[in-house]
Amino acid sequence: MRRERLGAVPLDDRLYDHAGSLLWALKALRATEAMPEVLRVLRGTPSYRREWVTELVLRALTAFGPKAADAAPDLRALLADAARGDVFPLAFGAKVAATLWAVEGSVGTGAVLPVLCAALTSADQGARRVAAEAVGTMGRAAADAAPTLVPLLSAADPWTRVDAAHALWGVTGDPGPSWPVLRTAWESLPTTRIPTAELLSRTAAPERGGGAGRGGPGGAEALLRSELSYVRRHNAIDGGYGSHDIVRDERLLALCRRALNGRTT
Repeated sequence: MRRERLGAVPLDDRLYDHAGSLLWALKALRATEAMPEVLRVLRGTPSYRREWVTELVLRALTAFGPKAADAAPDLRALLADAARGDVFPLAFGAKVAATLWAVEGSVGTGAVLPVLCAALTSADQGARRVAAEAVGTMGRAAADAAPTLVPLLSAADPWTRVDAAHALWGVTGDPGPSWPVLRTAWESLPTTRIPTAELLSRTAAPERGGGAGRGGPGGAEALLRSELSYVRRHNAIDGGYGSHDIVRDERLLALCRRALNGRTT
């Protein structure tokens, strides 16, 4: 039904209002059968709110992954426009690059990595964060981006430091340079705990008497055990609650256990 509704939406200046919720739903459902309708929107988006609509399409295509291969030529053309810097902001270009990587994988590395590295070295904080997150998903394929991530570990913005630390660990496999940043953020920015625990959970089986895993950072095991021992959770707020608080906290606790037991997610 959502597919048919998206296919019937007029490609006019009200496209964002009419297609936004449909694209969100298709993303959540990973409804790859709707690729023709999603591509219709991508190719026919008017100039009014073009960036807004396109970002929604990018999220859907990222969720579709390799099954969205038909979108690759359009994404490459969009990436070329973004790389010129006179049509879209750097942060948008980084989002396009991230989507192309999700769709093409290592095939798209040569097109994706230069755009992301340019964003990492820019003065645009938002672009740096988007690019760091994208680079982190690329793993060792983005090893050439490591030198551009290192200076961001000491950025003024704490969230930029965390994003860079996650990405640097991901592309090098070495937690050493990143761990001091992430260890500090574990206490000062509790919402960073889940992605950090995810990285720890991907570490190899724990050494007897060692850290969270073979090659894992020192002190990680004690940190994880301490997290599991807390009765009052970090996201418990007096007089208020969020609809996903329990789900997120259970996810964190599960990741901590997996990291300690040496299991992968």
